[in-house]
Amino acid sequence: MTRIIGRAFLLAWLALTAGSALAEDETYVFILNWKSGSHAGTSSSGSLSFDDSLAMPNAQYSGPDVLSSFSLTIGNTFYGLASVTTGFLWFDANSDLRLLSVGTDCGPGFCVVSPTNPTTFYLAYDPQSRLDRFFAVAGPPDADQSYGVGNFQAALVPEPSSLLLLLAGGGLLAWRRRVATPGAGQASG
Repeated sequence: MTRIIGRAFLLAWLALTAGSALAEDETYVFILNWKSGSHAGTSSSGSLSFDDSLAMPNAQYSGPDVLSSFSLTIGNTFYGLASVTTGFLWFDANSDLRLLSVGTDCGPGFCVVSPTNPTTFYLAYDPQSRLDRFFAVAGPPDADQSYGVGNFQAALVPEPSSLLLLLAGGGLLAWRRRVATPGAGQASG
């Protein structure tokens, strides 16, 4: 019995240390409903994430290396992390995301759409805006340019250490049940 308890503590310790060693990302999911332009009447969904350690009071970041993942499909075009640059990432005094802008043509603190590129886009999240809190613009600034609004929210994902503890506990229960079952592992004759 002492060996079982010792192994349980060992598995729990391994789960905790492995969970804390994993880099944790803050992930957001979003849905855009296109209201005008060539994408009017359609929807796009995607997600993005960044290192959780960036979420500090009044922190501001700009540049292409801020996001750790990005995915979005507009029409038949898929955009991944290599397709986009981050214009701006800003956290408020409570370390909550205050402003985000990302797109294909972004620089430090701004995003635009390219007048000659039909696959250009940018999206912006501003939770304190009185207008559209989450919106996107896609396509060159002409008659086919699309404008969309939607929802942007933190993804509900369990902490890695919680998942590892759950797996360790399940493994321990399965092992304990096998040890306690009479005749387990013996060939029938």
